Amino acid sequence: KSHYTFNLRDVSRVIEGMTLQKARALQTGMGGAGEHYRLWVHETMRVFYDRLVDDQDRSWILGYIKELTNTHFGQDFNTLFKHLDYDHTGSVDSENLRNCMFGDYMTQEEEADAQGGDRLYDEILDMKTVVHRLEEYLVDYNGMSKSPMNLAIFLYAAEHVSRICRVLKQPGAHMLNVGVGGSGRQSLSRLSAVMM
Repeated sequence: KSHYTFNLRDVSRVIEGMTLQKARALQTGMGGAGEHYRLWVHETMRVFYDRLVDDQDRSWILGYIKELTNTHFGQDFNTLFKHLDYDHTGSVDSENLRNCMFGDYMTQEEEADAQGGDRLYDEILDMKTVVHRLEEYLVDYNGMSKSPMNLAIFLYAAEHVSRICRVLKQPGAHMLNVGVGGSGRQSLSRLSAVMM
C-alpha cells in the first residue's frame, strides 16, 4: 500500500479544492447553509478516501470524517447529507456519498457570462440533470471531433467525469485513473477535458 503515504500536501489539496468554490457560489448556491460543510466532506473524500483500496480502511476514514463533522463543525453528518439518503434509513453511507458531487460544468457558458464570466463550482443536487448535461457535452464533442465517441453516459460514468474535471480544474493536480482496458478511462478523460 505504497500509495497510502499522506502528508501536509494532501491537507493543502483539500483546502485548494475548497477554494474552487467562490463566495458568489456560496451565496447563490442551491445547497443551503450546509453546502460549505458538504464541500469539505467532498474534498476530503476525493483527496483521502479515493486513494484507499481496502473496504476496512474506507470505512475507518468515513467514520473519522463523520466524527470530525460532528465535533469540529457542530453539524450532524446524516442531517447534512439527508438529501442523499435515498433508502430513508436516516444514515448516510459511502454508497450514498458517491452522489455527492461538485463541479462547474453544470453552468452553461451564456449563463456564466451573464453572472460575471466564471462558471460556478457548485454542488450538484440533481443526478438526472448531470447525466443529461454530460450527454450534451458528448454531443458537442462528437460534433467537433474527427473521431467521435460512442459512449453511454450513466451515473457511474458521471461520478468519474466529475472527479476528473475536479483534478483538471486544479493547477498542478494529478490523478491515477485505474481500470481494465475498454472501461472508458480514456474516453471519460477526453470528455472531461472538453468540458473544462
